[in-house]
Amino acid sequence: MKNISLKSPSKLNLTLEILKKFHDNFHEIRSLVLNMDLCDEIRLEKSEDFEIKTDSDLAQNENLIYKGYQILLAKFGDLPTKVHLKKNIPLDAGLGGGSGNAANFLFGMNELWDLNLDFSDFKSIGNNLGMDVNMFFKPGINLLKGKGNETENIDALPHGAILIFHDGLRIPKKTFRAYNIIKVSEFSSGENTNQLINCIVGRSFGLGSIKCFNVFDNYINDLYPEASDFKAFLNKQIDNEIYLSGSGSSLFCLFDDVQKAKHVYENIDVKHYKKFLAFPWRK
Repeated sequence: MKNISLKSPSKLNLTLEILKKFHDNFHEIRSLVLNMDLCDEIRLEKSEDFEIKTDSDLAQNENLIYKGYQILLAKFGDLPTKVHLKKNIPLDAGLGGGSGNAANFLFGMNELWDLNLDFSDFKSIGNNLGMDVNMFFKPGINLLKGKGNETENIDALPHGAILIFHDGLRIPKKTFRAYNIIKVSEFSSGENTNQLINCIVGRSFGLGSIKCFNVFDNYINDLYPEASDFKAFLNKQIDNEIYLSGSGSSLFCLFDDVQKAKHVYENIDVKHYKKFLAFPWRK
């Protein structure tokens, strides 16, 4: 029986700026996002019923794959598929695991069932699933605009490594709480993002050479006090700058030197945190 296997990459916000708040309580953002080879694994096979088999404790009706299937069901009718999902990307970490799963599920279903969906179809479905799903349709480095669902692929070739740290905790309504704690005085013009794009566009660059910016770094004490303490702990062990990814709660640092990153990864004390060594996504 035909089956489809896919790697579902994670993402890292190199910049994240909030420009304004809309009347519907969403925010206009400007963010430069890098995809990484820290991937979940998805396998699809035709079956008698739709089912998601996963090692995650996420309820099926909360899974964006399930929500994506409901949209396909309304459009095409029954497409009974067994979805095998192995989670390697931590949940509620600001690394886009669920959104990437949804995007790659749609890719896989399109191939498995010969649905003939094109890029505009994917984007339309992505808009109904979540603001950051669309970035995963063309992974690499993307500029996110508007509510985060408007994407522009950036021509740049990153090299180096990323160290990521996460405590493994699930935080209810994490994103909603994070965005609603931001004060208007923290809104910006997007200039930090524009400057970084100007530095990297059209060239190869080392990850350790860039300066990241995340408005939520200013609120880490309020949002994630334990992560704030852990960041101070990491700063005593690592020379590199430590940043928050997305709206949290994972922390990361960037390296030009892959061997140095591997040495730090193997020797650093992370207490009860989980650590991940990742690299820029390559097709």
